[in-house]
Amino acid sequence: MTTSETIEIYYNFTIEELKKRSEIEKFITSLGNMISETLFEKYVSHIDSLNELFKKNSFSIKAELSDYIIEIFTCDIKIEFIEVNQNFANKLIRYGFSPNEYIAIMNFVKEIIVDLTFVNENIKKYLVLILKNINFAEHLACQYMVSTISKKQEESKIIKTFDKLYLSLNYHKKSFFTIKKLLNSRDLNLIQDIELNPQNCIVGEIIKELQNDNDIIERLKIDSLKADKLHTLWHKKAKEFIDAVQKNDKKRMENIFDDIEKISLEIDDIFNKPLNSLSTTSFLAVSSGIKFLHNVLEFLQKIRFDIKLTQKENFYREIKDLLIKSMNWSIENIEVSTTSLDEKSFSIVKMYRVDNKEIYFGVNLKNIPNKLYIMETIKFLLDAIEVHIKMIEREKALILMAEKADRANKAKDMFLANMSHELRTPLNAIIGFSQILVSNPNIPDNLKAYIEKISIAGNNLLSLVNTILDFAKIEAGKFNFMPEFVNVEELLREVITIIEPLCKNKSIQFKYPKHISLSLYLDKQLISQVLINLLSNAVKFTPDNGKITLNIKYDKKSQEYLFSVCDTGIGIKTEDQKRIFEPFVQSENVFQKSVKGTGLGLALSKKIIEELHEGKIWLESEEGNGSCFYFTIPIKISQNKKEFIKNSSNLENPLKLLIVEDSDEYKNILVDKLKKRYDITVANSVNLAKNLLLANKYDFVILDFFLVDGIGTEVLDFMEEEKIEVPTVIISAEEDRFIIDSIENKIRNIEAIFNKNDIETILSFIGE
Repeated sequence: MTTSETIEIYYNFTIEELKKRSEIEKFITSLGNMISETLFEKYVSHIDSLNELFKKNSFSIKAELSDYIIEIFTCDIKIEFIEVNQNFANKLIRYGFSPNEYIAIMNFVKEIIVDLTFVNENIKKYLVLILKNINFAEHLACQYMVSTISKKQEESKIIKTFDKLYLSLNYHKKSFFTIKKLLNSRDLNLIQDIELNPQNCIVGEIIKELQNDNDIIERLKIDSLKADKLHTLWHKKAKEFIDAVQKNDKKRMENIFDDIEKISLEIDDIFNKPLNSLSTTSFLAVSSGIKFLHNVLEFLQKIRFDIKLTQKENFYREIKDLLIKSMNWSIENIEVSTTSLDEKSFSIVKMYRVDNKEIYFGVNLKNIPNKLYIMETIKFLLDAIEVHIKMIEREKALILMAEKADRANKAKDMFLANMSHELRTPLNAIIGFSQILVSNPNIPDNLKAYIEKISIAGNNLLSLVNTILDFAKIEAGKFNFMPEFVNVEELLREVITIIEPLCKNKSIQFKYPKHISLSLYLDKQLISQVLINLLSNAVKFTPDNGKITLNIKYDKKSQEYLFSVCDTGIGIKTEDQKRIFEPFVQSENVFQKSVKGTGLGLALSKKIIEELHEGKIWLESEEGNGSCFYFTIPIKISQNKKEFIKNSSNLENPLKLLIVEDSDEYKNILVDKLKKRYDITVANSVNLAKNLLLANKYDFVILDFFLVDGIGTEVLDFMEEEKIEVPTVIISAEEDRFIIDSIENKIRNIEAIFNKNDIETILSFIGE
């Protein structure tokens, strides 16, 4: 059966669903680690058996689970899917997990995914397909685990006893053939190869073990007393044979050899008989058990996990028929009943409970060798059925819960859409008409003051409604998130244009980076909204003649850009700091009555930074001594761009220049002016520059200080470590003093430091 046929039979994936699966790949990769961590913290840590397994393999299993969750959605379902699940199943077996524990883990994973539908629109949209994909993975991995573990039962107690019995038989056969050689050759050197003391013989050790284990004796049907007597007699005869050899008594040797041969055959008969019958039934049990599980799992997939069917007696009669079909060689009869069965009348009685309804399974076995072993195998198979039934119930409950949540979300979305229209329409009318009335010369001045207040109140209310709706959109996953590479200096310029007049009105000193050569991958509108929110709050809560500082730094360790907004305002109480980012929370202070707001600005900012941009936002504050709000924007290294521009003068041996610059405009200026003398390679990132420096030789490097994935000092550090010596010019829009402080002692390759505004000086220096 091919993989694609397997998919069609087990889960009926359609071509359309396979196409949608590729959409899931786009967002699922960011969730693997989070699901793995949540699984451990919220679920596994409270279940002793799983907790112990995770503790023993904490680092490995968390990483493996995270990768597995991603791989089952990103791998080629027609080629790699079975292999991915079998590999993960093998790892779980190696870590000590059972199929039931794997199923428990995957049920928790599904719960976490359902919970995520409340905050992630994509997961909500594709939930049914996501669960279907996980179920397919669960089916394959679980089936493989059961099959693999069944094979490993050969290492169980009874199988180990089989191995010892075979070993003992081979040992005695070797000794017997040594005696036979002595009979014919009279080679006295062979005597040393025969163990004469029955206490030191491996067969004697095994017989002792058997005599101390009644369960094994019962299962193998071995007469251990007879075996012990024969074994002792064999060694007695062996001693007599050696004595006859040493005395060269040929007739006595032949008589004793006949006795030894007879005893050896009797020992072989005792040990061989159960081995022959048990090895056959054991193989049949394992083989039939795997076949039964395969048939049951296929049946469950065909009925598409219809929970109602599991409540009907016919469902269990189908299971009964599958069991008989798979193991008819060992089963006498099976009875399925809704009333209790007498355990004395059956070899096995199993009770299933579904929605408080009890179904009883009674199984009678034929009189076959190794009956106890077969009983244990069938019990295991019936337990496996129970696990799958519980899994079906749990999955159905999860799907119902998800559908209910989806309906609630749709109702909320519709409510928000109606609210948006119903509130904005009259508010816009109030604001519009109030503006018309104010401009009407026939309106008395004393009434205009009241109309202006109406207009102000209307605008404030409209702003409040817009903020609430924006917050609700992010909550519902409906917010338009459009990240791109943005020139940070342009972004700041737009924000400062709004904030600077507010600062001047209160004589607040406002410090910010005048020039910054930096592009970041972000949503310009949303980050502007965050900065305006933080800065306007700083203006509101900073007294006249205070100070506000906006700064941007690069954190090399975390590979993030850190934005900070600090003020000398009233600060925030310690107890309020813990709740300040929660919706509708405002800090109580002396400005409270004069400064109005929704209490949603910081909550909205947190969602924009942490949920959409995958950064962090936090504050540091002391009541009476101002506040500092921080947020980070992680760098994106997937947008690396490399260009090569050959010198335009067709020089035979031109100098090679590496320009590391992420601003297209500034890069174009440099290239246009320098391409006559140089073969130019352009890189826009730290990592790309490192790779190029390692692989190529350059005569000169122009290095921008701020880059898309870090700062220029990382390139300088790399050149120091790799002992790469290339004259390097640092360029930046920042102040020279700031650059010099950041470079510290990294001066080995630096020829000069220039401000980007001094373009002619830069070109002149490099041109020379």
